[in-house]
Amino acid sequence: MLGNHDFDDEKSSRFVEEFLEKAGFVLLKNSSVVKDNLSISGVDDWREGRPDFELEPIDATFSLLALHEPDTILDMETIKEFDLILSGHSHGGQIRIGNWRLRNKGSSSADAGFISSMTEQNCMLIVELV
Repeated sequence: MLGNHDFDDEKSSRFVEEFLEKAGFVLLKNSSVVKDNLSISGVDDWREGRPDFELEPIDATFSLLALHEPDTILDMETIKEFDLILSGHSHGGQIRIGNWRLRNKGSSSADAGFISSMTEQNCMLIVELV
């Protein structure tokens, strides 16, 4: 999946996409793949791209959603269909399990406590990777 720094001044990510594909990576841009009964989905960048907020996982035993910007979950209509969400962009690092957190300088929804309350309601763990 792409992040905001993968786009140029014209909001094009073509260069990065071609580079990743030539290097053998599978780009998850509003798409999902299944490997060994694990559904892995990725949504385009919330700020610069054109994210599909209705993206659903492929039917599998476990589903993972990868996002660059954690605030993307605020607009995701299918968030409850994913078992695990991984995101980045925080530039300070965050790990949250319910209300417990390790460092908190990042997304506005995380700072406001919204993501913590979502994890309690939906039994999800959200980990932001730096």
